[in-house]
Amino acid sequence: MQNGYCPCEQNGKWVLVEDHREKTVYNIETKSAEKIDYLGKIKNGYTELEPFEFCKWDGKKWVLDEDAKNEHIIKNNQNLKNSLINEANEKISLLQDIIDLDMQEADEEAQLKQWKKYRILLTRVDASDINAVFPAKPE
Repeated sequence: MQNGYCPCEQNGKWVLVEDHREKTVYNIETKSAEKIDYLGKIKNGYTELEPFEFCKWDGKKWVLDEDAKNEHIIKNNQNLKNSLINEANEKISLLQDIIDLDMQEADEEAQLKQWKKYRILLTRVDASDINAVFPAKPE
């Protein structure tokens, strides 16, 4: 018996049929994994090649989908920018309260200026640039 084949009777004759049972295949549309539970060739629309992050099927193999990768980076940049601006707003608000109520203990006025500068720099970051660089947080 040949490896990867199973003897089966077809029209009264014994033939070798491809046997991929228990192998994992991937849907080329959804990238979902499935175990093969049938005899015969791998069905159209499936491949044994494992997909990777941000890939698409080019008809023969998985290739990097630059657009999907860039969209993901831009979305992450925007989320990070929003999160950092919210953090800066909270710090500025608290420092402003300390100063307004004349409750300074240390260098809160200098900290307030640093956080305000940081917030301005954050708002200038172009989150749609996949190589966006974010400013360092004040100490």
